Amino acid sequence: QEARDLVSAGRKNLVINGAMTVAQRGTSQTNINTSGYFTLDRQQVAFYPQGAVLTESQSTDAPDDFAYSRKLEVTTAGSTSGWLILAYHFEGQDLYSINKGTSAAKPLTLSFWVKADHTADYVVELIDTDNDRQISYLYTINAANTWQKVEWHIPPDTTGAFTIDNNESLQISWFLDTGGIFSGGTPNRTSWAARGSNANRAVGCGDFLDTVGKEFYLTGVQLEVGRNATDFEHRSYGEELALCQRYFYRQERTRGSAIGNATGNNQCLYSTALPVTMRTVPNCTEYDPGTSISGVTFSQFTN
Repeated sequence: QEARDLVSAGRKNLVINGAMTVAQRGTSQTNINTSGYFTLDRQQVAFYPQGAVLTESQSTDAPDDFAYSRKLEVTTAGSTSGWLILAYHFEGQDLYSINKGTSAAKPLTLSFWVKADHTADYVVELIDTDNDRQISYLYTINAANTWQKVEWHIPPDTTGAFTIDNNESLQISWFLDTGGIFSGGTPNRTSWAARGSNANRAVGCGDFLDTVGKEFYLTGVQLEVGRNATDFEHRSYGEELALCQRYFYRQERTRGSAIGNATGNNQCLYSTALPVTMRTVPNCTEYDPGTSISGVTFSQFTN
């Protein structure tokens, strides 16, 4: 058992698209001044800009064994009250093996590769959104323009079990700027604790949004059960794409891509087969429309 724990045999990475290979929405987005998903699948920007503007892209600047990374660049600096978090969300039903909230709770290890064009201290956090508990870790970017691996060994939490369903139960938060909201309190660094004030969550985090041209890169994100940071689990592109399509699917607009019939003035009905079963009933949105279909609105009907 000790040997198995050391090598983490079997499927291990709980993070989808941790190697930043899938970008269904596109490989670059400029003029970001709000929260949302813009390029890489499963990788959210949580953003209170206060004048700041970002560009996010899928970059080919990556460490050995990786092809891509997630790049954030400040194109307009903001005020000191703006904040920025890079977030990843987990469904509760994917976390039952952690045994959180029981006497059999297991430790976790989060590892990732990071690079910036500056040196700074930043904070990464795990937050249990079912029970409002969290723990954080302060890491240092020691050298500018140099890839470095961060490893964080997270103790087990015997308080607060995850809800086993398809809703969010756990979030990874990479704080790049706190805006004064998420710092100034007492951090929970050695053990899980009730979140309490938001000021406890990112104590010691630097300021990313204060300078035009600042860059931050992230890839190789792996959250695994156990006390060791093992080698990154690379999945095939096809498997990673299918896992991402559970949450978002983009159907390209091509002639003959859908068969339907007109049901009234300015209205048609057609069906499309989704490649995988989605997490929940999806919302339908027209993405990057051409002039011939501009102004289209969608309604969906499910059995």
